[in-house]
Amino acid sequence: MTAGLWLNGAEVSLPEGTELWFEGAKVWPADDTPPPVFNAATLDPAHRGSGITLSNGNLTARAAAFQNAVWATGAIAGDSIGCRYWEVTLDELPEDWYHVYPMLIDVAATGDPQYSAGEGWDINAAGVPDFVPGMVVSACLKDGALYFGTVAGGWLNGGNPDAGTGAIATLDSRLVAPGVGFLIVLAGAGQVTFNFGGSAWAGTPPTGATGWPAP
Repeated sequence: MTAGLWLNGAEVSLPEGTELWFEGAKVWPADDTPPPVFNAATLDPAHRGSGITLSNGNLTARAAAFQNAVWATGAIAGDSIGCRYWEVTLDELPEDWYHVYPMLIDVAATGDPQYSAGEGWDINAAGVPDFVPGMVVSACLKDGALYFGTVAGGWLNGGNPDAGTGAIATLDSRLVAPGVGFLIVLAGAGQVTFNFGGSAWAGTPPTGATGWPAP
């Protein structure tokens, strides 16, 4: 017999192996199986500019000069079906803060780390906020549509991934992966930390989104 089930104020004993279901869901015994752990991507040491250093389990990238780019493991076709979300915290910025570019990098066209191959944050676009240390950039690739924004300020371009509107770019089947470009020419260093889904989000992902998975 098994105990621990209460009904109308009294504990009820049931034969071992008994299951109780309500409206299509099992309510007894409780399922203590932990949810699966999401296998999140990290930045790829094999694909980074030579002056870019990685730390924090290959989630933090730092550079103090024009060092091109680094991108994540787990590249996928840009027009893949599904919704993938990630965040980039701007830990430290140089004087030319606008030369730190969170982006989705076209890894097939790039070959070696190269800042110009991909789609990302356009500081010259209307309504785009200046970067400040501590800002968290949010990004989403949903069914081939790319969205960028900030956790505090929302999606750029009036974007709404749930509605499928306001994307900053529509991608084709070329392989892409999240990354960051460093084009620093003035004083100071740039440092950013990625969250690909291995820890709690700072913002709210779109409905049904996962992080960016490892390969």
